[in-house]
Amino acid sequence: MIRIENISKTYPGRDAARALDSISLQVGRGEIFGVIGRSGAGKSTLIRCLNLLERPDSGRIFLEDEALTALSPRQLPDVRRRIGMVFQHFNLLQSKTVAQNVAFPLTLAGNRDKAAVRRRVAELLDLVGLSALGDRYPASLSGGQKQRVGIARALANKPRVLLSDEATSALDPQTTQSILDLLLDINRRLGLTIVLITHEMSVIRSLCDRVAVLERGQIVESGPVTDVFLHPRHAVTRSLLAESGQPDERELARLAGRASGPLLRLTFVGEKTYAPLLSQTSRETGLEFNILQGSIGRIKDTPYGQLLIEAVAGGDALPALQAALTRRNIHHEVIA
Repeated sequence: MIRIENISKTYPGRDAARALDSISLQVGRGEIFGVIGRSGAGKSTLIRCLNLLERPDSGRIFLEDEALTALSPRQLPDVRRRIGMVFQHFNLLQSKTVAQNVAFPLTLAGNRDKAAVRRRVAELLDLVGLSALGDRYPASLSGGQKQRVGIARALANKPRVLLSDEATSALDPQTTQSILDLLLDINRRLGLTIVLITHEMSVIRSLCDRVAVLERGQIVESGPVTDVFLHPRHAVTRSLLAESGQPDERELARLAGRASGPLLRLTFVGEKTYAPLLSQTSRETGLEFNILQGSIGRIKDTPYGQLLIEAVAGGDALPALQAALTRRNIHHEVIA
């Protein structure tokens, strides 16, 4: 669906900075793909390159096998209608009503059939839950309502891809979740491919199928969200996860220093999350466990659990414990 091949972007000036450095990735049709990183990592530049609001200095970008980077400026408007974009700060026209904001991309594209435009606007406002607010102006709306208008407007020309540029970062947690639920519903109803950027791991966990972690213009880690979230390999990923509540390296070192037996991190995915596997392992091995930390939740539709445990036994019990965990297909890492 979307293919990026070795794109780079450097902003000129006295302190010239490379915002993107040989980025390559693919996004499948109907997928929700997340890009996460801290401020300055290159996220916004990357997403703006996808619809050529920013042109990369080198590399190629494909949408359904069409090379966007090979198109002339005159050809770009037609292609951009296939790529909707939702902005962080809404970018609504304050002098136009909600309905007029949603209709704007249709009239901009040359649609002169007023009845067809009204039907499309009504359909979109119903989709985003704003049917009763078509005559209101943006100034009278809440932040969540403004973002729903922005989403409806981005969908006006029936795009094949929706880009989300930090669409929830200006919203409170409850409103953020309602917008994420809406995006997921749109993805499932319309089969729409969504690419979103964020600095919040909770957004990735709730919504995305796959994720790329960006740092200093480079992808340092990527893969299915369950893999990246539960088994992070790069220090940047681990740091982002620590900020969302997972134990960081310093906390693990502190716990390891206090443990008298082997310290292990166990990961459960899917139905294993709810099975009494640890008690079964305890009975089989004769070992007792101290549960030092634990969490349970969902990554999109997939339940997961992680436990940090201390085996109350000497180190010579570790091979037997690992063998028992392996027989039950429990992913485990020896921390100390």
